[in-house]
Amino acid sequence: MKFPSFQEVFEETKRAITRFPLAAICAVIGTILVIELVNLEPEEEALTPWMKAIGTCVMGLPLFFATHIYIEKNNIVGKKKGLFILGAILTLLAAYLTFEWSNKFKTVISLFRYFLWLIGAHLLVAISAFQRKEEINGFWQYNKLLFLRFVNSAFFAMVLFAGLAGAILSVQALFDVKFDDKIFFYLFATLAGIFNTFYFFAGIPEDINTLQSKTEYPKGLRIFAQFILIPLVIIYLVILYMYGGKIILQGHLPIGWVSNLILVFSVFGILALLLIYPLRNDENHLWIKTYFRAYFIALLPLIALLFVSIITRIKAYGFTEWRYIGFVLAIWLLSLSLYFILSKRKNIFYIPFSLLLLCLLSTTGYWSMFHVSTYNQTNRFTAILEKNDIIKDGKIDCNAKKKHLKDTEVQSLESIIDYMDEHQEKHFLLGYFEKKCEPVKEADYFAALYDKIPIEWSNPRIQEQQHDIYTIDYAKPLSYDIEGYTRIFPEMNLHADSDVVEEDNHSTYFSLGNNKFSYMVNGEYKFSYDLTAYVASVMKERKPSYNRFTLGEPKQITLQTKEGHNYKIIFKYIEVEEFSSSLTINTFSCLVLEKE
Repeated sequence: MKFPSFQEVFEETKRAITRFPLAAICAVIGTILVIELVNLEPEEEALTPWMKAIGTCVMGLPLFFATHIYIEKNNIVGKKKGLFILGAILTLLAAYLTFEWSNKFKTVISLFRYFLWLIGAHLLVAISAFQRKEEINGFWQYNKLLFLRFVNSAFFAMVLFAGLAGAILSVQALFDVKFDDKIFFYLFATLAGIFNTFYFFAGIPEDINTLQSKTEYPKGLRIFAQFILIPLVIIYLVILYMYGGKIILQGHLPIGWVSNLILVFSVFGILALLLIYPLRNDENHLWIKTYFRAYFIALLPLIALLFVSIITRIKAYGFTEWRYIGFVLAIWLLSLSLYFILSKRKNIFYIPFSLLLLCLLSTTGYWSMFHVSTYNQTNRFTAILEKNDIIKDGKIDCNAKKKHLKDTEVQSLESIIDYMDEHQEKHFLLGYFEKKCEPVKEADYFAALYDKIPIEWSNPRIQEQQHDIYTIDYAKPLSYDIEGYTRIFPEMNLHADSDVVEEDNHSTYFSLGNNKFSYMVNGEYKFSYDLTAYVASVMKERKPSYNRFTLGEPKQITLQTKEGHNYKIIFKYIEVEEFSSSLTINTFSCLVLEKE
């Protein structure tokens, strides 16, 4: 690997600017905005405009690069070239306006659209040069070039950063010169945003069409794919197959995170397949040939497991953006597998092309992840209220007597309202209320819903802002009698309304929500213990020291389910938030023993 001279860097930089002007402008403006953002350190509420502008520049870089490559490859000139460039500019402007009009851009959920569009922009780069089936070699050579050029430019940028950062530190130490610590971030942003980008651009050949006739295959790439990537894929394949066999033998539903593992496995497996594509029919590499033919066949049982895992979650909790993505990717993997198994051509162009379509389709229209998830959660909301006769003639009577619902139903309703709150989807709930009941004048609309819906909530939402945080812990270490107990769950640390803790050997979930510590197996609640009374008694009977209650022996309770199972819960730590009229448990740490 040869390091570039300063003259080469200068020439390549100049060539990158003249060849990819719009992409270069995005890189420079984005870098300047990042540096200025760090320099100004605006308050959190003022970050949104900065993030929108920087995000637009980041998206514009691959979008304009793909446009320039497509124009060069197809020798587009004159007015037609101007129309392509104008189309790219208008596309980026439309994306920016979408972010600008969305007052939800600063929430985590609302960033889904941005990141999927960003992924789509990079996929557009992958397919920008070669699209025809007879250009499949050029397609592979082009993407190989992009991959290796990205690795090279990132490596050189890191080496430069390490060298220049060391020089700055040396000057500070030897000459007692003080620099603002931000100088290191400025240096990193400049190298990553400008040098890395321009050096990457400079490595793209002037005549893209020449790649179609190239046949060389880097030895290092083959070694990486054949002896590192493929063995890792096979190892994970064996693990997932063993887990699938365990599910069949034990009759348990798959745990939630197995879907993530299958998707990650699929990504690396397809990456390995793409890297070895030119060697798929080489008799000198039979292992590679076998992998290419067998991979998608071996993937089919795991896709079935993926569908079972995701559909189980959707049936229990409804659609969310993450579950929508998992479900759509499962359909994509199934379609891709069937294509590569049944098709004679096996055109790898369809891998990034189909993913690009998914990114666009899943974020726009009535079939988008946002509409489907909100519609599904709204239907779940309606179904629970109708089942309990809370909705009459399509409306909620806020003056009706409050009803007692099952814990699972109350928790589902609260999670749905929280979901709507996160998405700022107030308009989906407006139709449930008459004008006299509608909480439109409340400062916090979604908090006000808890007073307007005639239900006995397990933990009413409090709008007062004055509160204190207390902790309850125990001076003596955990000590317990295990005689008769058949299972000890690992010590757990649960946070309010957080994702459940999942055990490897069962579809077993522990959760903390609405001050209740709950245990679920295969979608059925085994117990739900309300911690409120215990915490309230400790705070009433004891005096805190610096907002901490330190007790002696850890608290232990025993519970018995209707099936006759006994459970012992041993408390370790509790963090509680006290409002003017309520207690909210934020953290609960404990140990659980089970006796069947």
